[in-house]
Formats: sequence, structure tokens, C-alpha cells
Amino acid sequence: MTSRFPRARAFRPRVLTLLAAAALLAPAGCSDAWNSGAMSYVESERLAADLKDKAELQKAVRKSMTDLFGEDPTHIKVPAGMGLPDGGIRLANFVVDGERVRPIRVKHDVAGESVVEPQAGGYGLYRQHCLHCHGVSGAGDGPTAPFLYPRPRDYRRGIFKFTSTPTGFKPARADLRKTIANGLHGTSMPAFEALMTPSEIEQTVDYMMFLAMRGETELSLIDEASTSGELTDETAADVAKSVFNKWKMAESQVMNPPVPCPPTSPESVARGKALFLGLNTTGNKVDCTSCHGPQAVGNGPSFVNQDVFNSVVFGGKISRVFKLTSGQLKLLDVLTAMAPGEDASHGSTAAGEHPSATSSNVLAALKKELGVTDQDKIADVQQKLGYDPVVWGEAGSFDAVAANLLQDLEDKSLVSHTWGGTYTAAIDGKTGELWNNSLDDWGMPLRPNNLNRGVYKGGRRPIDIYWRIAKGINGAKMPAHFPTIEPEKIWDLVNFVLALPYDAGLLEGATLPKTPPPPLAPPAVATTR
Repeated sequence: MTSRFPRARAFRPRVLTLLAAAALLAPAGCSDAWNSGAMSYVESERLAADLKDKAELQKAVRKSMTDLFGEDPTHIKVPAGMGLPDGGIRLANFVVDGERVRPIRVKHDVAGESVVEPQAGGYGLYRQHCLHCHGVSGAGDGPTAPFLYPRPRDYRRGIFKFTSTPTGFKPARADLRKTIANGLHGTSMPAFEALMTPSEIEQTVDYMMFLAMRGETELSLIDEASTSGELTDETAADVAKSVFNKWKMAESQVMNPPVPCPPTSPESVARGKALFLGLNTTGNKVDCTSCHGPQAVGNGPSFVNQDVFNSVVFGGKISRVFKLTSGQLKLLDVLTAMAPGEDASHGSTAAGEHPSATSSNVLAALKKELGVTDQDKIADVQQKLGYDPVVWGEAGSFDAVAANLLQDLEDKSLVSHTWGGTYTAAIDGKTGELWNNSLDDWGMPLRPNNLNRGVYKGGRRPIDIYWRIAKGINGAKMPAHFPTIEPEKIWDLVNFVLALPYDAGLLEGATLPKTPPPPLAPPAVATTR
């Protein structure tokens, strides 16, 4: 089979080989022993899942990744055309030039004087400051990641939430620089402006982009191998070039407002308030309250209530998967319909209308609801319940599968049981579907911002708020509102949002609109081939 990528002009990457050693961040003479040893890239979980029983294709993907990007983080290859400044020289601290290995030096100002010093390299800086959260491959799977909310960003899909570019485009370099320097307020992402020099921040930005492009290429190679059933060196180079071009395009796509921000005034704030509440009488309306709520505290009807959110995210065990399966949604409905019995041994309530919500009765009711029989193959049962053995463990029967899903609901604090063995659900299946619709593109729980607090993850400058409203938040539920509403009105919303934390009565008595505004047109997503 042939690749879907054009062959007219073959892309054969020339690579710049770099050596990156975190040990050079330690005093002279120290080895890497104080670190955890050599690092290896972690493969995407999709390599084994999408190419199951296709060992040769898996091998081809691994070979292509090594040929393009190097065998491990300490032996970096930079493909030609990647678009990193100076050919990616800032990724490491040594460069391999034929038989010669030479250190990389950087010039910067110290106390007004120009100083030339050895370069730490993006990998070394990333390993020191970032790896414990974002992981070796940038998958957001570092050792501290499970204990953080929101979870650290997974770079591999190339999706970054807070950007100045349109929905679907890659971030501009300035977006990544701002995130590293200033952090993300209200999250565990700290500001590194006081910990790194400007040169070191640029080196870290380079490595961040390298990991994102590497991860995207890996996912695209898996897609290519799955679709075509083959993967040649030439095809792999074409796939990588396609990924690189998307990143290069971002720098020319920054959304600069066509009109300047007007001075803050009571009139502008009032217009912004009317837009927020859906009360404006001219032009298109904006549906802000369905997510942020009429008092802008983040309790709109499009999301589950705060107590449920807190129970799942902060009250239960650390969850590997936040999305509820189809079987779990059915379990919630079954539990909601069953009245807790006073005597579990009788198997029914006093009224005799419903069986007690004991484990055996719940599983029996679910089995009946789904029409499952003992003759059904376990693989079919797992598919019907949305059960993944990799996540919840191997299970050889319907009862075992359902019991594991029920236990996961209990771990998430969505189900509880008494000492007598009677189960109770905190939400029903319909609310569970609302929960599933409130996850971001990485499967993590979302919560609309409480705008009264004045904490904005993507920055608090007027232009930062403008970008959030105009182009939305990639990977989240915040949609783009430009060009649905005019830039002048977006600025009114900006002035309203920035005034809200300082005027406690600004939304006093506000209610949800009686009739919801018409749905916004889906934002255009940038694609390149």
C-alpha cells in the first residue's frame, strides 16, 4: 500500500547530533550519579494498542523515531527542517562534529558585562526543573504528576491551552516563553523567571518544542503505519516534515486585535456585563453563564456541581481514568433506581418494590438491564461495559468486570456503601454523562473559572483575557468567540472580567437567561498537508 503523503520531493533529514548531559549542571568533576541515571524515552501507549500483533510495524516506528530524533535524551538528533533556532543547537551542551565532540558555549550579559559560559542545554535544564512533572518524553507522567491538579501538560499531541494563535494552531514561541517565565496562576506550574536566565529559558523553550514535535511525529507515524500497513524511511521523513510545518506556521498566525483596548469605563463594563449575561440587544449573544454561572463563580448548568467535582478530584483515590464507561453510567442508573434495603439479607425493601442495593443485587440488575447471559464471551461483555483490562485488571466473568467498575466508582467517591453492604450512588447516569462531557481533550476534569477571584491561568493582562475570549482555550470547553462577536465587544467583556473581582455587587441578583442564545459556530481548525 502507498502512503497518503506526496512523493514529489523526498524529504531526507540531515541531522545535527547533540550530546546532552545533566551532569554539567553540577559542579565540575561531578558525575551523573547524583541523578537517577540514564534516561530513556517512554513510548506512546498507542504503539502497542494500535499496532497490536504487528511487531514489524512497531519495530519500524521505533526505528524511524531513533533515526529522526536519537536513541535517548542524551543523544539528540535534530532533523533538518525542524525550525528550531540555529538548527537546535540549544538543546544540549555538546555537539558531535564528525569524530570531534566539542562543548557548546553561550554569550550573555552579567552585571553589564558580556560573559561566555558553557551552555547547560535545554535537556539538562528540563531534567532539572521540568521532568519530575512532565516526564522524560513530555507525556505529563513524571513522578509527581499523579498528585497534581490540573495534571501537567502532555506535550505529545502538540496541544497547548493558552496561546495567542487561532484555535487548532500551534502556540507561538512567545506563548511558551511566557508560560515558563510566568507560570500558570492557580496551578502547580511555577514561574521560572527568577530561577533561569533569559538564555536558559530560551533553551528550555527549544527542548519543550522538540519534545512536542517528537511526540506528535510518533503519534502520526503510528497513524500512518495503522492506515497503510507499512512505514518506509521516506514516509517517516514526510510525516515529520508535516508536523514541523505546522509549528513553523504558528509564528505568523498570532491574533493581534484589530482595534486597541478602550479605557476602562462604567459604560464599557456595563456593555461587557450585558454580553456576559446574554442581555445585549444588538448583534450576536455570548453564552457565558451556561459554564461560568450567572454570578461567574463557575457553577453553570453545563458542568456538574462543585461538590461532585471535589469528591472525584480531591476526595477519592488518585484516579487513572476520569471518564466513566458506558457500564459505569448504567451502574449509576441501576443504583439510583434501587431503594436501599433495611435488611440486606432479605434482598428487598419493606415495600417489596425494589431489591436492596447490595453488591449481588446491583450486578444482577445490571446484567438484566444489559441483556447479558452466561453464554456471552467475556470479550463481548467487556466491550459492552467499556471495560479496559489494562486499566482495571483482567476479569474472567461478568460479575468480576462489573465489580471492578463498581469499585472504581467507589474510588472516585461517586458510589458509597454502608457496613451492611448497601450501595448508594451520588449521581445518576445522566449526571455521569454531564461529567464525561466536562473533561478536556486529555481526559482530565474541567472546572470553569470563578472569575470573581481574579486568578487567570493564562495571564491577567488585558491582551491575555482578549485571547481567551477571542480564540478560546485549546483542548478545553472554552470556545472561540471571534469573529462571532466584534473585537470592540470582546474588549468590553475584557473590561467587565477585570472589573468583576473589585465590584462585589456587579452580578448581584443575576440569573440565567430565559432563552439560551443560539449555538456558536464550531471554530475552524487549522490543518496543513
